[in-house]
Amino acid sequence: NGVTFSASAFYNDMTSVCVVLVFLLSIIGNTIWIHVSSRGQETRSSHIYYLLRQITMCCTWTMMTSVCFHWLTVLNHDVRKLRRVSVLLAYMLVNAGFYTYELYGVITLTDFFKCTYNDYLKNPRYSMRLCESDYCPDLQPAQWKYAREQVCKSVHDSWWYFGAAFGGEIMICVTAIVLLVLGGYVIRRGSRLIQQSGDVFDEKIVSVMKRSLRTYLAVILAISCSLGVASGINLVLYAKGWTMNAVVWYTFTIWLPTLIPPAGFLLLQWNPRLHGMNWNPSLHIKERSATKDNVGDKTPVLGDGNLEPLHDGWASSFPDTEYAPIGADSIEGSNQNILALSVQLVSKVPLAHACFIELYVAEQSENDVSGEDVFEDLPSAVRHRSSISSLLQTGLQQEVMKFRRGQSLSLRTSMIGVNTSQWVRVGFTETVLPTLVQSASADEVGTAAQVATFLSVLQIPVMPTNPILRFVVYELPDGVVGPAHSDRYSQDTMGGGGAPRSSSMQLDERAKHARVSGLGLAPPTRPQVFCEFTCSSSDMLASDEMNLVAREGSHRRYMLNNVMESPSSAAADAPHLRIKSMTVSTRTLKENNGFYVTKSFQLAEGNEMVVEDMTESVFTNEIPRQYLELLRTERTEDLARATAELASFEAKCKSGLMAGLYDNLIDQIQGENDQTVVHKWLVERVHRYRVYVDALRECHQLCVTRAEAGVNFKTSTEKKNVALRFLPINLHVQDMWVGPTADLRSQRSRRTSSSVKVYPTITVGAFAAHCFKFRHGSSILSLRSKLQKRSLSRQESDTSERGGSGGGEGDGPDWTKAELRVQDEIMWQLTTRLDMCLSQALTALVAAFCRGLEVALQHPTDHHFMQLVSSIGFLFQVESLLSTHGKEIGMLEDFSASVDALRATTFVLDTSPPSHLPSTLNLHLRNTNLPSVVSVRLSRGAAAGAYTVVVGVRCRDDVLAVIPTRLRTGGAIAVTPVLFTQGINEMQTLANNASGKKTHLQDVINQKSFRVLTGYVDKYTKLAHLSPTAVPTPVSVIAPLMSSLEDRIAAARKQVVRTKHPKIIQESSRLCRLLGAGRVTSCKSAKDRTGMSVTLEQIQLLSEHHALPHELVVRTVSTMRSNGVRLENVFKNTGKRQYAFNALQRSLLPEEYKCPEGTYGRGQVS
Repeated sequence: NGVTFSASAFYNDMTSVCVVLVFLLSIIGNTIWIHVSSRGQETRSSHIYYLLRQITMCCTWTMMTSVCFHWLTVLNHDVRKLRRVSVLLAYMLVNAGFYTYELYGVITLTDFFKCTYNDYLKNPRYSMRLCESDYCPDLQPAQWKYAREQVCKSVHDSWWYFGAAFGGEIMICVTAIVLLVLGGYVIRRGSRLIQQSGDVFDEKIVSVMKRSLRTYLAVILAISCSLGVASGINLVLYAKGWTMNAVVWYTFTIWLPTLIPPAGFLLLQWNPRLHGMNWNPSLHIKERSATKDNVGDKTPVLGDGNLEPLHDGWASSFPDTEYAPIGADSIEGSNQNILALSVQLVSKVPLAHACFIELYVAEQSENDVSGEDVFEDLPSAVRHRSSISSLLQTGLQQEVMKFRRGQSLSLRTSMIGVNTSQWVRVGFTETVLPTLVQSASADEVGTAAQVATFLSVLQIPVMPTNPILRFVVYELPDGVVGPAHSDRYSQDTMGGGGAPRSSSMQLDERAKHARVSGLGLAPPTRPQVFCEFTCSSSDMLASDEMNLVAREGSHRRYMLNNVMESPSSAAADAPHLRIKSMTVSTRTLKENNGFYVTKSFQLAEGNEMVVEDMTESVFTNEIPRQYLELLRTERTEDLARATAELASFEAKCKSGLMAGLYDNLIDQIQGENDQTVVHKWLVERVHRYRVYVDALRECHQLCVTRAEAGVNFKTSTEKKNVALRFLPINLHVQDMWVGPTADLRSQRSRRTSSSVKVYPTITVGAFAAHCFKFRHGSSILSLRSKLQKRSLSRQESDTSERGGSGGGEGDGPDWTKAELRVQDEIMWQLTTRLDMCLSQALTALVAAFCRGLEVALQHPTDHHFMQLVSSIGFLFQVESLLSTHGKEIGMLEDFSASVDALRATTFVLDTSPPSHLPSTLNLHLRNTNLPSVVSVRLSRGAAAGAYTVVVGVRCRDDVLAVIPTRLRTGGAIAVTPVLFTQGINEMQTLANNASGKKTHLQDVINQKSFRVLTGYVDKYTKLAHLSPTAVPTPVSVIAPLMSSLEDRIAAARKQVVRTKHPKIIQESSRLCRLLGAGRVTSCKSAKDRTGMSVTLEQIQLLSEHHALPHELVVRTVSTMRSNGVRLENVFKNTGKRQYAFNALQRSLLPEEYKCPEGTYGRGQVS
């Protein structure tokens, strides 16, 4: 039968092994008995047979319990991994207990066995002999009783014989009873599978399946009866002291109980057709009509204008409506409104089983609707419009919601004529199983209705022609309760009248065992039209909620007790369709004023001045918007692939359904359960992908809406907002201008004066999946580690399986493997998490590059940036102040992974945009012809995960001449991202005092980034040797800083007693700025620690490049922290002009990062 020794076949393997052992031990025992009995009085091993008999009993026990536990797990297919381990542990304990019991009996009764068998073989006066010869190895209970009471009563522990010998038999008999009960459930499940197969198989195959069930029943009864009869006979004979004919006794107590269970289990497990590979289940499957619409099929279906009933079955020939998805318009494109419809079906007319709805649209000219509409007055209400998020139930929250007067009305339409020859299907819902709901109305006490709530949202474009909408409801007949056209209804509910064929109990039972597809149930047979509803598009636009009543003659009617219904009762019983509608508008991006704050500081008594500018960036919305457009396309492809894999799996299940029912029912049920688990997982996977794609669409639309409204900022308190998860937290461009006071008075002069120096810094919150949280190793690096371990484990397992079976992999993933499903789930978590983090990182990267590019374009003499990025690429340095304790270690893992992912990004300059376009970056500048960035276009690169950012610049011809030819002709600019991190807050103090493992990640990130930076510096050095004027800083300055930074990183790694090393981030930031890098400073929310770091760096720059006196350093940094733009940033995020440190937290910060007295509060970090 094959023994695989795999986890999934453990119980089958144990049963097979025990079957073989039972046969072998029986043969060996009888062989030994023949040898022993032939020697008569000379033998000293007469008791060996009985010892082997007890071992055989242990194997029988294991065989029986293996089958019981196997069937128990088969019947309960929802057992999770932890519970499976518990069941296996229980199995081992049960067997260990029985073995201990038998071993104790054998040890204590060995002398008794010797005494009994020696007397039986060697005593010529033995009076209880029942066989004419001595070749009867097994003694009847009366013989054992005679030995215990007469011959061997003086032997130690002889009184224990009854409990030791018959206790094991009784326990095996109990397992037979349990097996019989479980077998009944298995047969019940098998019968249900046959009934649920519908018309998939022909009658011949169904008859074979039923015959297999009868065989299965006979085997179970034979096993239970053989063991039960044997135990009963022995107990009666022992109690009464009776004896019986040796042949009869042997037949019913020895031979049949030994032979029937193993042979029966072999019969149930063995499938000669399947294992002989000579049976093709697909040859016995009926050909079915198409049950899914073909994507892209544009064949129209003609109608006569009077809404003739659509044909039964899937409307596979209706094309999908071609319209742009929400938010898919280009920046210059026109807007298009989308009507989103959420539907619920309420019907007193019973549905046969499950149902789904298809929506059709027929365009018409204005005022083309004829016929009267009957309106039923329902209470109208003024309410907020529901957002798409509530309809899709994705948990996303809109910050801005449209408000208009809503109406709730009920509409029953008569025949509607349309001047069109073509209906077009624009969407369909998932298939759901309706629930039975009792009416709460006083006028309808005791009545019930079936309610089907659809989670799918139907979407149609709002067209000026006022098209007719047609909702067609399909029902799916259930083979369990009868055909769809049956008019037999039960009389159990709906007081005095009839009720649906399916009671609530039946609905629940069917729902429990039905296969799942999409969000609901898979159709077991061809669908049939149940009813339909019609209305115009203007009706939908006029109300928030609408209650459509199926028009007369459009739905199936039923009679109760052959009594004709009155027209009023027929109208009351007509199906209703409740619709909630919402109009969604796509909006374009336009220039808008953003947040801008500036602070000025005078340096000592000189003529120089320091100005801090902090501005929002439109990239906060623009880059995520473009990124989401690309991402939505990619994830839609993932959804299509997941849907195809689900369809492929369903097809395989249908083609091989019950393939093993010829001889092996238990394997069929196990396979059916595995299919159910895998199918449910695949359906949930498709649903998860679909919800994610819908969420991407809504997030994209929200970016457009925010940009139009001029909201170019995400506060730190919104870091966990799911709708804003792709936007960077608290992103600002902070510039420190230093120069003569006269040149700093205007925006133009400070940008064009050669005497002014600018030091830009991007401040932003950590690139992390804050809304997904960071517990249980859910961050990117931890997920990658898990995925790598599982991949290696699976490769080893696959190699072992291929080596053992000689087979290869099939077409597509084998989703029946739980390990593969877990790996796919981890991969999905990793993908969605990186999607979010990479969007934030890309936004900061583009902001830093464009700011550096504008500085280079606007400065009259300093063009090092252009030559540098053209030759060796753009260095993007990120300074992290996150700690390595608690949640922030998870943030740091996300942070590091997203920064690393930026190395696949490249920039390209486009110098051909129209000159009239306004500046995109500096929103506070108006009517200026300064060289500036005017557009940014994000596109996919050639490699996976690669992006290309095309930056459009507007500049004069003299400035254009300064740009290297390679960049003007579209040469790519590579990105070298590095991340240096060092925790400085009180949480890092805890991490340092906890263990070295807490700071290991910090050390690894710094070492890795230093190696990357070393490679960049090598290219920088070569460029400096070739062209000294192309680099902003001489190599002689760079080399000592590199050496010092390397020493500090190495010292931090080797340190036994951990301390904070803020010099690592200070020196790395200084070094990278000297290398011409784009600078980013970040902590969790870019408020408090970031404010301390940015102001500290500004003071160091003033000291190094502008001769700030040492005695003024502390005073100046305190002034910047208490009166500069960073405190305004805190106020902008939290509404308080206080840094989120309390006295204890402030005391644990390094001295140079402490905020001034009076500027901190109670440490309520947000």
